[in-house]
This record gives sequence, structure tokens and C-alpha cells, in this order.
Amino acid sequence: MTDLRASLLARLDRALAICEAATPGPWACYDAWGRDRGRVNVHRIGNDRGVGLQATSCADIGGPKADFEFIAHARTAYPALLRIVRAEVEQHYRVQTNLRDNECACEELEWPCRYLQDLAAALESL
Repeated sequence: MTDLRASLLARLDRALAICEAATPGPWACYDAWGRDRGRVNVHRIGNDRGVGLQATSCADIGGPKADFEFIAHARTAYPALLRIVRAEVEQHYRVQTNLRDNECACEELEWPCRYLQDLAAALESL
């Protein structure tokens, strides 16, 4: 079996690299104006320095307001959550004790522990 912990850390690092390559946050929606049924038009989504996703010419980007808010919020929240998960994964590592050859540092008597197995399943798409 491949080392589940190392695999998880690598996937989290790849996801963080994608976040860090994006325009720095925090992001917000700019020049938004409302339409019917929760839809809005937005001229730009990005940081306060004018960098980010921007409509060309006079056209705006149209879509559900909740989607624009999610994109803007995710620029800051997603990398922060990835860092928290990465720090938690680092707390789980294989140890050898007098009683068993392989157990997790979280004191669960199996390796990889249930936490890492569940996390690996939840992060399968990364």
C-alpha cells in the first residue's frame, strides 16, 4: 500500500499550489448590478488592485449572485481550509510501540488510522 499520509500531503500541496498561483485575495465582486431571480451582472471579480476576472469591452459577466459570491469568497477561504487540513494530516504518522509495530500517533491502534482513511475518501477529487 502506498503511504496514505504522503499521498494526502501531496494532493493538498498540489491544491495549495493552484491557489497560490491565482491572483492574490481577498476577492470581491465589483460593479455588480441586479437582475431578476437572484441573477446579477458583474464587471469584475478580483482583488482591490484591479486584478482578477474581468469582462472585456462593455459586456458584463452574468450569472447567479450566489455563484459570484462563492468565487470571491473561495479565493481566501479555500487555501485557508487546505492549510488547516494539511496541519491536521501532519499530526498523523506511523509510530512503532512496544505493543504493536504500526499504529498512528493519534493512538488509534491501526495504520493508516480511520481519520486518514476517511480524509482520503473525502479528498478523492483533489
